[in-house]
Amino acid sequence: MNNSNYHIRQATENDIPFLVKTILGADAGNGQVASYAAVFGLSIAEATQYISEMMTEEMEGCELSPLHFLVAEYENEVVAATAAWVEESDGIASWVVRSALFQEYLPAEAIEHAQSISELAQSMVLKRSPGTMQLESLFVEPAHRGKGLALKLFAAQSELISKNFPDVKIAQLMTYTDNLPAIGAYEKMGFSKIRETISSDPNVLKYYPGHGMLIMEIELKNLLK
Repeated sequence: MNNSNYHIRQATENDIPFLVKTILGADAGNGQVASYAAVFGLSIAEATQYISEMMTEEMEGCELSPLHFLVAEYENEVVAATAAWVEESDGIASWVVRSALFQEYLPAEAIEHAQSISELAQSMVLKRSPGTMQLESLFVEPAHRGKGLALKLFAAQSELISKNFPDVKIAQLMTYTDNLPAIGAYEKMGFSKIRETISSDPNVLKYYPGHGMLIMEIELKNLLK
């Protein structure tokens, strides 16, 4: 495998199964828990079903839409993906869009489960910066890791954002504080840590694959090199 054999393209609705795998895989990181499932008291199979349904809505402004994803193909098979959008480009924060989808598609008992641990969830919250490119839900199939696909996807997303939103100068991403391999990889790309949360709740690892959240950022021009 070499980089010339990979093709990056816009995701379509046909890619939704891989995109859902990407969202849940990226969410779990190097841990054993995917918050998209655990916070709502869902199994992975249930979370997969509901997120798949949400993604047919094609709502802009968060990762739960094929519109924001690019995928990398190898021999006509999708092997990696990541999402990107400009935070609050339409004045609506991504968490608001995400919450609206949860309210519409998840069963009442799942929403009630999330509300029952709202204090814990709030201890993990970080605010994304308006007017920045948000890189989210990066996932590369294990057999294709170490090929530079993450940086290639980030660069392709940066090109699109720079073309459509020329005033955007900063790219950010969010990861879990415990995901040291990812943090190290992002630092090698040039990302710097800017803020984090650490939850003191003893049950945090039942619902999240880390004790806190971390935002890292880089000047957009440095991803275009």
